[in-house]
Amino acid sequence: MELNTKIAGVLLCDSKTKYGIYKDKIIYLCKPHDPSYPDFYVPSKYENEIHKKYVYIQYVGEFADKPMGQVIEYIGNVGNKDAEYLYLRYVCNIHHIKELKVQKEKLARDEKLHASIQKAQAKYQIFTIDPIGCEDIDDGFHFRMCEDGCYEVGVHISYVWKYFEKDATYYEQFMERVSTLYMEKKNIDMIPKEYSRNLGSLREKQNKYALSIIYTIHPDGRVLDQKIGVEVVYVMKNYDYDSVDAILGKEPTSKKEEMLHRFFDLSRSFFKKSVISDSHEWVEQWMIFANSTMARACVEQFGDRVILRVQPRPQTESQKPLTEMDERLAKFMSVYESSAALYQFYNPVDSMANEHASLRVDCYTHYTSPIRRFCDMYIHGLYTGTLPHEAPLPKIDWMNEMNRRFRKYQNRSKVIDLVFQHVDKEEYEITTSGYIIDRSNCMVKVYFPDYEFVLKKVCQEEEENTLYEKRDCTLYLFPKKYMLHERIRMKII
Repeated sequence: MELNTKIAGVLLCDSKTKYGIYKDKIIYLCKPHDPSYPDFYVPSKYENEIHKKYVYIQYVGEFADKPMGQVIEYIGNVGNKDAEYLYLRYVCNIHHIKELKVQKEKLARDEKLHASIQKAQAKYQIFTIDPIGCEDIDDGFHFRMCEDGCYEVGVHISYVWKYFEKDATYYEQFMERVSTLYMEKKNIDMIPKEYSRNLGSLREKQNKYALSIIYTIHPDGRVLDQKIGVEVVYVMKNYDYDSVDAILGKEPTSKKEEMLHRFFDLSRSFFKKSVISDSHEWVEQWMIFANSTMARACVEQFGDRVILRVQPRPQTESQKPLTEMDERLAKFMSVYESSAALYQFYNPVDSMANEHASLRVDCYTHYTSPIRRFCDMYIHGLYTGTLPHEAPLPKIDWMNEMNRRFRKYQNRSKVIDLVFQHVDKEEYEITTSGYIIDRSNCMVKVYFPDYEFVLKKVCQEEEENTLYEKRDCTLYLFPKKYMLHERIRMKII
């Protein structure tokens, strides 16, 4: 083990067993979360505590028969809900992500720039559809019927990069952060909140910069033309999904409502989906289409400098089609399969290496969420020719690794939610339904739609577990266990 190695673990400072004194501090045993590390001796300022403590320690040498650690940070008491979430950030190695600050002078300049475009003549009037309360709004639309009977659809994505063009410092900071971190109480935005929630957010009744794709669509569904460019747009309305679904569920009573109905009907025919279940899926289909459009446009101009989102074709075709699955399982598997995709640079030699199998497209990137993802911001800068001079190429392996850590955090935080929710009611055994979504090497993964997380379970070789089969399961909760992976056990009935 290298000196100064940093490790998250549990300090057993409630134990009556002590292991000596070091510089006037009592030495306790510390159990690292990662089982590949041995137990540590750690001197602590705490004595005769009633709670174990989550700590972040640093290896400083040997003491007797074990390695010695020094506390860098006391995270909190085991069993305290806030401490549990914070410790999980250390376990997932994302604790270093903090709110990003912006210099006052830069912010003042950018606020003046934002104020100046409020006087500009916007080329398009757009609307957005997002969850209720969303502040970091980065995508919108416009729709109109042309005189020749064709349709014009605009997908408008916040050009928040405008405020960071050719700025190497912020470029590298965004590259390190990779994405917004979604947490239980509040998110940590990838970019400074003054831009994610104000200057760059497509808030209604304001002019904004957008990197837009304008499609001209024939009534038979053919795309006759597409144009990509930076535009000034006016955001006339911020809708939420529920309100749009309500409008689509009744006869239109205004021109705006009629426009939403016409756009929705066109989208169903254009994507050859007779039933788009709701406005969320409607928006999702256009985002996928726009990302694919931008990928092809960038590859034509910039070749192997383009970051793609790729997913190889499955080795077998045994997977049950999403259309044959339970609705909740189908929605989850769509996201789950996409999350298995990875970033890579465009491969000019092997076209199959550029495919995204679950989306069934031969070329796909991320361009539609520049407020939340670095890849999208990079694509904006690449397409507009405004990346910093001599900017380093994105670190693809780091981007994929950070996305893996984020997914791990989000899944495990839902397990913590479940434990606290039921233990507070003194419920330690839960019967629920789950779906087997993966099976390999005597291990099964089960998705629980009621709680929206995945658990793993070792199974016997002779057990038969059919993929995508709905099974009754019992979840056992152990709130006094201090290792996160020991808090919950699963039995497939």
